[in-house]
Amino acid sequence: MINIDGIFATDERLLFNEANGRWGGGSVLHSIATRLLGPDYSDSYVISSVRNVRLSSLQTAIDHFANEGCLFDSPRKERVIPLAADQDAGTVECLVIARSRPAARDLEDRLLRMA
Repeated sequence: MINIDGIFATDERLLFNEANGRWGGGSVLHSIATRLLGPDYSDSYVISSVRNVRLSSLQTAIDHFANEGCLFDSPRKERVIPLAADQDAGTVECLVIARSRPAARDLEDRLLRMA
């Protein structure tokens, strides 16, 4: 397994910025997506990680996402999963699962506006 990091530029170009031949953050996201969505998830889904979501704990994130209607929905297999909390910083890292890049970006934007 190799962990390849990249970003989409504002002009939609995919820019690769790092590759690691070890388990890393992208590998964790891939593992979760494979378990929840199946091995061919990238044919139908977009996943991304959003850090620095301004919520103080995992429980606060779960409650807030449920109230906002963006907590992961198992039957639909989309929306947001809180992954880890940095209580010192008051932030949570989240996994976004969506059916398209625009839908993923919409969820990412919603997360970054939360407080």
